Amino acid sequence: MADWSLQDAKNRFSAVVDAAAAGTPQRVIRRGRPAVVVLAAAEYERLRRLEKTAAPPLADLLVAIPRDGRGVRTAARTLQAVRSLMCFIDTDVLSALRGRERNPDIVRWIV
Repeated sequence: MADWSLQDAKNRFSAVVDAAAAGTPQRVIRRGRPAVVVLAAAEYERLRRLEKTAAPPLADLLVAIPRDGRGVRTAARTLQAVRSLMCFIDTDVLSALRGRERNPDIVRWIV
């Protein structure tokens, strides 16, 4: 990754874009700190797809289910989805749940 001062990047913007389009990300520094990174459009889209497909771990979803009256419909839907996937949860996931702060109702249901 190449670094450019903001002034140099402004003065040579075509070179910044050409290098990024060729596959080398270009970092622009402003006031001594990284401000932006210029990427090729294809790389940006690839990263966006990865971000969309990344799902949180099931243990985190279970721990995040609300404990009070707020979000009851969401919790019910989440539990329904989890129940349909329970056959895939292994002992490592259950151990992780037991070691974290959790909703006692869910743990009672799982254990």
